[in-house]
Amino acid sequence: MKRRELLVKSGLVLSALGLGQSPLVRYQQALAQPTRRKLALLIGINAYPERVSGSASGSAEAALRGSLTDVALQRELLIHRFGFQPADIFTLTDQQATRRGIVEAFDQHLRSQAQPGDVVVLHFSGYGSQLRLGDRPMTSWVPYDGTLPTEAAPTFNELTETTVRQLLKTLKSKTITTVIDAGFTAPERPLTGGFKVRSRPVTPAGEALADLPILTELLGEKPAVPQQYTGLVLQAARPEQLVVERSWDDVSAGLFTYALTQQIWETTAPVRLTTLMGKTREAVQQWAPQLPQVGGQRAASEAQQPYEGATPFEPAADAVLTERSSRTATLWLGGLPPEALPYSDQSWFSVLDGESLARPVRSRTGLTAQIDISDLSATENAAWQVGAIAIETLRILPRQIDLVVAIDHSLERIERVDATSALAALPFVSSTATDTQLADCLFGKPPVEPTQTASLGGPPEEPGVKQGYGLFLPTRDLLPGTLAKQDEAIKAAISRLTPKLRTLLAMKRLRSTVNASSSRLAVRLNLEMTSPQEKLLLQKQTLRPALPKSRLAEQIAQQDLPLTVGTGSRLRYRLFNFNQLPLYFVFVSVDARDRMLAFLPPLPAPDTDAPATPLQNRYSVAPGTAISIPEADIDWGIEEPIGSVETLIICSTTPFTQAAEALAPLSSKSNSQRVDLGEAALTIAEAILSDLDYGNPDRKNVSTDSYALNAATWATLALSYDEIA
Repeated sequence: MKRRELLVKSGLVLSALGLGQSPLVRYQQALAQPTRRKLALLIGINAYPERVSGSASGSAEAALRGSLTDVALQRELLIHRFGFQPADIFTLTDQQATRRGIVEAFDQHLRSQAQPGDVVVLHFSGYGSQLRLGDRPMTSWVPYDGTLPTEAAPTFNELTETTVRQLLKTLKSKTITTVIDAGFTAPERPLTGGFKVRSRPVTPAGEALADLPILTELLGEKPAVPQQYTGLVLQAARPEQLVVERSWDDVSAGLFTYALTQQIWETTAPVRLTTLMGKTREAVQQWAPQLPQVGGQRAASEAQQPYEGATPFEPAADAVLTERSSRTATLWLGGLPPEALPYSDQSWFSVLDGESLARPVRSRTGLTAQIDISDLSATENAAWQVGAIAIETLRILPRQIDLVVAIDHSLERIERVDATSALAALPFVSSTATDTQLADCLFGKPPVEPTQTASLGGPPEEPGVKQGYGLFLPTRDLLPGTLAKQDEAIKAAISRLTPKLRTLLAMKRLRSTVNASSSRLAVRLNLEMTSPQEKLLLQKQTLRPALPKSRLAEQIAQQDLPLTVGTGSRLRYRLFNFNQLPLYFVFVSVDARDRMLAFLPPLPAPDTDAPATPLQNRYSVAPGTAISIPEADIDWGIEEPIGSVETLIICSTTPFTQAAEALAPLSSKSNSQRVDLGEAALTIAEAILSDLDYGNPDRKNVSTDSYALNAATWATLALSYDEIA
């Protein structure tokens, strides 16, 4: 079949990119430059038949929910960030992505067209699998028709990774990036809270794969077996780790694909692959313990760029205008932080070259938002054109954001009933007993490990002390310090865990303010080691303003993230204000003990004659200066237990009056300028949001049921690191 016939029969002929009157001159010029051709084959499968997945869901729900979103994320990224032509991007989804369909699309779209030096991207989102061919273990991409072997039909119909590597080796171009958002390890128990695992839940054994004549034609009778992928391969996790997808409101996507593409939308050219993947790992690990990996024959190149040199166009962006009519503009929100996506239905956006031309979102479906542009002036109309980069100018957050707690379905029925009742008594918590509804954490017990005697078939041992209840991530990873070591009643367990639930909700609400890519404030946050050596460890900054270059930025950019810091080290933060106005801030973090901590500036000496400084002004940085956190001669040490630390620095051009007043009573509880917020965590989070809302000059346009955060007056930076022994 000729390429055009294949495209037409698949119903996937795509129209050319219409730039119209786009104000992004650099973008137009980049597309007009003579360049290597850029080809992509994007594969995504949600609706696996039961005979393929090996498990019965008992409903019409698809096996996965986010693979098609991954394909859309990559397609829009390649077109609007890397300059791919839509007709050069071929997509296969669900029923189209059979084993034969994938191989034929590879042959017609990539092998028949790619010339030496062309940029090639191959993406797969769906199930991965481990299988055995005789005594040989193998890994595979599971196609839509990847049926399991039976006694009557003992052969597989898989696309093994060996075959994929062999196919890639046939391309004339070696400038190839393969992106794999699939896993090869299945969980012991199903995940919950809107998470799904991207690996087939069974590990089958069978005979050699059913042959495809086209494979023999392409590869020969005895093809060589490459040990590595040609070019680069970007994988969602290590082979032994779970690969998961997650839902945010009405959007489901692979954690890896969403994080990878969102980081590129935030990136300005040029960018090293090591930098990009480090940031992607850091973003993924906020949600699940999977560690994205880089491999392939070209992975060792230190200067390697993502997508093999298909350099993204600057500047950073939250969205791009993909379609428009005389009355409506359609934005693709692929660059928006996932924490902000559920609340973007009423946010305001402006096009890059007209930041005063902000317009509110009228409706949103998934990652697509509709903007009313019926009243544009002639000048404004020239800015709101297809291909224009858009940025968030006003974020609208509901005042009532609850914590959603899933109740483990493995608990006894009476336990689930009692847990539902106890959680209902907490006004800030919503509970769910289903595995599919989105949840922030899971209430349950760890799995019972069988005793050695019982596992050997002997009589069961005498029952000992029962394990108590605890809180887990939806991926079933235990939240530190929440598991009781003795049996307890449900009501007592919920009462014991209530302070922790408040802390989780406080951080959920504050994470919804992260906006490094859209903030107009010029802010930088450094994490520095002071002992056993002085060293800059990590640096985060807002991306829109032009900040002075950091002397050690290159060193920081090349490090492997997430950052690890050993126990015994001593740390401090440095906050830089590059604005012409004073900057007010609040510093909060969650430590390895899962405590929510806040910075408390030192009190003035009691014998000083200087006039008293207003409380809120102690949380401030003068224009063009920097301060240390903590101040004076205090450094914060890394002690046991080890684990992850997450830090948020929230800045505003107006004082945090309410937050400072809420923090003041805690000053007597610490002499290290850092205090455990405990029961006050949620109250202080609400005070911070109220202060940000009060500082918004456009507050009159927003309902009193919401907070309105203005990107011209607020910035929230987030960083994280792992404490290790």
